[in-house]
Amino acid sequence: MKLQIPRLFSDAMVLQRNLPIQVWGRAGAGQQVRVRLANLEVTGVADGQGRWQVELPALAEGKGLRLQLSTETDERFFEDVCMGDVWLCSGQSNMQWTLDKSRGGEQEILAADYPEIRLFHVPQYALPEGEAEDVGTGWWRCSPESAGGFSGVGFFFGKRLQQEVGVPMGLISSSVGGTPIETWISRSALEGNEAFAGLLEDAGCGYGKGIADEDDYHKREVARHEDARRAVQEIRTPEYASVDYDDEGWELSSQIYSSYGVVWARKWVEFPADWEGREVKIRFDVVQHFDRVYWDGVCLGSRPFAEEATPHVPEYVISGDRMGPGSHLLAIRIVVNGRHGGVMAPRSLEFSAPFPGGERRICYQDQWKSCEECLLEPTATPLTWLSGNLYNGMIAPLIPFGLRGCIWYQGEANGDQAELYRKLFILLIEDWRERWGVAFPFYFVQLANYGAPSLEMEPRGWSEFRVAQASVLKLPQTGMVSAIDVGEAVDVHPKDKRSVGERLAAVALHGTYGREDLVSHGPRFERASFESSQVIITFSGVGGGLCVRRGEELLGFLVAGEEGRFLPAVARIEGEQVCLQHPDVPRPTSACYAWAKNPVCTLSNQEGFPAEPFLTHK
Repeated sequence: MKLQIPRLFSDAMVLQRNLPIQVWGRAGAGQQVRVRLANLEVTGVADGQGRWQVELPALAEGKGLRLQLSTETDERFFEDVCMGDVWLCSGQSNMQWTLDKSRGGEQEILAADYPEIRLFHVPQYALPEGEAEDVGTGWWRCSPESAGGFSGVGFFFGKRLQQEVGVPMGLISSSVGGTPIETWISRSALEGNEAFAGLLEDAGCGYGKGIADEDDYHKREVARHEDARRAVQEIRTPEYASVDYDDEGWELSSQIYSSYGVVWARKWVEFPADWEGREVKIRFDVVQHFDRVYWDGVCLGSRPFAEEATPHVPEYVISGDRMGPGSHLLAIRIVVNGRHGGVMAPRSLEFSAPFPGGERRICYQDQWKSCEECLLEPTATPLTWLSGNLYNGMIAPLIPFGLRGCIWYQGEANGDQAELYRKLFILLIEDWRERWGVAFPFYFVQLANYGAPSLEMEPRGWSEFRVAQASVLKLPQTGMVSAIDVGEAVDVHPKDKRSVGERLAAVALHGTYGREDLVSHGPRFERASFESSQVIITFSGVGGGLCVRRGEELLGFLVAGEEGRFLPAVARIEGEQVCLQHPDVPRPTSACYAWAKNPVCTLSNQEGFPAEPFLTHK
């Protein structure tokens, strides 16, 4: 049997400095394997299945080294080996998001001649049974040819670290878009807790819903897309848009929502007399996925079908001859080609029209009447969503390659499971550390802002989820960065990967590389003092001082009394504290900041790190 070495070992690799170096592979049963690096040499013997593993003593430094492996019958060489720091970059789509699609990526790619940054990409591979032994295509020196297809967050993280620390940086990208955290945890770790039994039952069904293999899955996906295309083009119930239709039996709700289906919503609206005869622009909040809008039964426009069902902000124009007196019927039909969709904040509906003194706007905040026209066949569950599968295919084959630490950007797929995630996130960190046998640093990104901007307090959802993420900071060697200021209302994938990557680098420089002088996060809630009519919030992480971002008004703080109704607070900065008051809350008992999926919030420190969300009670 020929000597087999995992592709983690290749020319241009980075090996973790100051840690014993693990090297492994396969050879003929009983064969002796000799491994040499610099002035080090060790030997091992392949077991009955041909597996072998050796450990070289730690090296503090080294560049341009050669790793030599040999048996009696075979020999392999790897050149330009560096001793440096190796970081695993993992998570879902925002970690997977490549540099060439990131803001400023084109200029970064042109200048990406960084020979002391080395890149290793793990291809998507979900494995229901067993653990993969080999992944990837080898290491690449960071260059204009290799950087564009690598993780944007990982690139900016590694670039700053290499410039600041001055040692070779090895970056391993292992991430898959749209994936929940449980698929990245080993199944044996999940089996140790009854709370996760349901996740394991799902994992035992393969693709789910009778899916036998990947080909079958893709056939069903093609069929589902075709159903959605027909639903966009063929309207079963056009009378739903008519002013004469009786919608008495429709549900009255503030939600326009469906899952793999077609949903309608209707609303009667009125305007002041001087709006008559004017051209009016109508603007909805973010819509997922394909909408068709009617005004008094006449179609104003629609979004055509596309394979990629992305969110968007629809805008349509009502001509002046359709703006007569009295009430008007607005109807919207939405085809949801995904796990969920509709109008993300349907109470945000805006009409605007030009007037001699300037544009006027009317925002409707009341409810809609809605019903489902039909359901579509739901997607099959892909292997990448099921518990343990990506751990088996994309994490296990990296073990026990030496790491300096891990950066993690994931959570959107679990965004409505705050309490479950709180447990799973701790489990993932402990599981990985146990598997590697090293309690390496683990730094992560708190979910970015997304959806309709809001000044209101949203009691559930991503606000609670962000706190669940922050709860793992109680584990040693962990750190968090906030992305609450870099998100985009209509895209769950912020293009600003530079800020996120460099903030992660700041956390690593502070926590791993001893830069205690470096501010590594934004203002973080420390305590609240309820004093008569005001609440005084004390922060850590104030750096050079609290400030209002970009000179804007200090927004995002809310206070509530015993009745629990949160109102926007009048906030002012006093040193390392913020004082909150509201005239209608004489005795506040609760306060919060940035407590919404996409909060309007402006507090930061002088170093530019945003304040993190919090909720506190007396």
